[in-house]
Amino acid sequence: MVQDMHDPEFYLRAYGVRGPSGAVRAGCGRYRDVVDCGADEQLDPALSRGLEEEEEDCEMEAESEDVDKKFKEEPAAAAGRGSDATAAQGTAAAPPTHGVPPPDADAMVCLVKIYGDEHRLSLNDMVEFVGVLTLDPTLAAAGDAEDAMDAAELAAHNPPPSLAPRLHAVAWRKLEHSNPLLEAAVAATASSPAELAATRRELVTVLRTALLGDALAAELLLCHLLSSVYVRRDVMALGKFALNLARVPATGALPERLFALLERLTEKALFVPLSLGNMNGMTLVPKKDYKRNVLDTGRLQLTQNTHLVLDETALSPGQLDERGVQNLAALGHLITWQKVEYDFGFHKLAYVADVPVLVLSEGRSLLPSDCRVPLEPTEPADRLEEQHRALDQYLTPPLLQQIRRYLTVARCLPYAVPERLQATVQQEFVSWRQQAGGQVKAEDLHQLLVLARLLSLSRGQTELTEEVWQEARRLDEQRRQRAERLEPAPVAA
Repeated sequence: MVQDMHDPEFYLRAYGVRGPSGAVRAGCGRYRDVVDCGADEQLDPALSRGLEEEEEDCEMEAESEDVDKKFKEEPAAAAGRGSDATAAQGTAAAPPTHGVPPPDADAMVCLVKIYGDEHRLSLNDMVEFVGVLTLDPTLAAAGDAEDAMDAAELAAHNPPPSLAPRLHAVAWRKLEHSNPLLEAAVAATASSPAELAATRRELVTVLRTALLGDALAAELLLCHLLSSVYVRRDVMALGKFALNLARVPATGALPERLFALLERLTEKALFVPLSLGNMNGMTLVPKKDYKRNVLDTGRLQLTQNTHLVLDETALSPGQLDERGVQNLAALGHLITWQKVEYDFGFHKLAYVADVPVLVLSEGRSLLPSDCRVPLEPTEPADRLEEQHRALDQYLTPPLLQQIRRYLTVARCLPYAVPERLQATVQQEFVSWRQQAGGQVKAEDLHQLLVLARLLSLSRGQTELTEEVWQEARRLDEQRRQRAERLEPAPVAA
């Protein structure tokens, strides 16, 4: 994950080293942290050429690299320090003093040096790098600084290699997903519709068992796991399916047990208990540190398709302070618009996200959602531990691998609504709106179409069928009937 991006640095592409005898050998500065110059040798950057020729070559090489084009539009780029050399290089970096999201994860931090401008990188991209890993201890020295601010910046950008090794990239590629069980590009033929349908039945059984027998909630949770933003139109993020499972008991550890299951099934997942202490104390939004010239991460700086589970049952009566109100607003903004507004001090900058959000609450959630369904278990709550122990036995390694492949493949399938069904959908919506006396809005149709899309993908179907459309309407009607019986939202004291 690209967490932060620093300004270009300079390196010696080619240089000469003059030995004790006066002989000059050529050296190359690529894929190295320091020049290859012995104690009894002298560095000759000019390669014994004239000064005028050297300056002309330097100018041509710098222009060919076109580094300014690579970074001038990156507001999160941190200022770097240059040295006399011939060409420029950029860095995609994660500040080692603050780790990478999630902040409490056991993740490796690395400073990646990128040469050239063949590919453009952005914050939060998932990238696979192949390169030369270096651990030169001399890099820990920050060097001379004119003032305390420069010293803080140098220390932040030059951490000890033991904390942040350097990787000089030889090749890299952006990743559409991070599932190691599949190729980088998931083809539609990766699994047949019959295989996907069979895995779907297994997964629905698993989710229904985890939710104490609630079949409707299991179907909607499956759709949530397959959701992603497939297009952005104006300010709308089409395809998101934020789910609120309400009437979750505060006792029995259902949120923790459900997350433990989802963590085993999905590529990436993050659990955030929304306790009063967390809301008032945790940092959700990344913030620019101008003294150190780095972007300090927050819990909402996440790569695409990271499943965010928010446990609202942990919220106790109390007062939200200013940070707590800001955190609540940031969560609502992410759910509604799939954007996170990074804090750059004098202004905020919105970065797009693609993070499916699952909210677990006792009553009606304080947060917005695209789909809200109260749980109606068919099994008693005291069987929760027994049910999840049974799941541990049921989820054999082969079945786990099968489900993990299924979730990625189904999410990446193409999808379309045939023309023959478009007229049917429009007619049914008009009839539905008339029967509801104007209570049904265009947003309701949009969410129903998203649900139909996810149901189709879950079956391995790339086109909407009449059967799936009617199934979507049936599930949505059941959900609405349950939601009407849900208690009003709690009010924070």
